[in-house]
Amino acid sequence: MIPLFLKLLKCQDKVLRKRLTEIITTDLARMNLKHKNNNVNKKIQNFCQEMMKDPNKKAVRKTVNIMIYLYKKKVISSVKSDLE
Repeated sequence: MIPLFLKLLKCQDKVLRKRLTEIITTDLARMNLKHKNNNVNKKIQNFCQEMMKDPNKKAVRKTVNIMIYLYKKKVISSVKSDLE
């Protein structure tokens, strides 16, 4: 569901983008509250990195903000992904 929300960040509705960002960050933080779900976290991190290649600057900026928030909340612990 979260990858779908990330794709919806490309829409032009500012209120929707803001709400999607809130939903994504709270869901991921809640999923990792008791214990880290590393498998899901890696998939989301890799998907976010793919989203950063998108030509839509607003979607890229929101994706970066989500990644920063998740890093600060220690949901993701490294900036580097496992794409190798």
